[in-house]
Amino acid sequence: MTQKIPVLFLLLPLVFVIVGGWLSFRCVRGHVERFFVSSWPTTSGRITASSLESHPGHKNGTSYEVKVAYEYLAEGRTFTGTRIHPTYVTDWHHESHEELLNRLSPRSMVKVCYHPKDPSRSYLASQFVSASALPLVAGLTFLGAGLAFGTLMLLINYGNHDYASLISKP
Repeated sequence: MTQKIPVLFLLLPLVFVIVGGWLSFRCVRGHVERFFVSSWPTTSGRITASSLESHPGHKNGTSYEVKVAYEYLAEGRTFTGTRIHPTYVTDWHHESHEELLNRLSPRSMVKVCYHPKDPSRSYLASQFVSASALPLVAGLTFLGAGLAFGTLMLLINYGNHDYASLISKP
């Protein structure tokens, strides 16, 4: 005797696993890159442009992102970079983005970390930022919930529910 679960309930955990896996992979990839960036060569750079962009969200929420462009000299050539940190993302903390914008004002000098084999790849920072771990926590939560819910649905749908067959006569 088996219970039949609608197909939707069997596919719903897959959505959670895909979203959770994608978020987790993206966050882990950024943090792994962050570790490598800390050992890259550095050079001086100059900020050529910076701005604070706001992105309206749902329920009157707004997220913010600092856009930056900088020039730096590496291996005898001039490069232009736009990346701040391997895990930098937009979020709703206006004050921290405003402070970052002030730090990255045009014509200011900054330290640039560049890839030793591809000097066109660069970042302005590599240290750990606690907010950058939030997508990992969310991703692992989604992944775990999807796996747990999927396992539960599979056990309900394909498991043995026939207790009567366990009872034997003397």
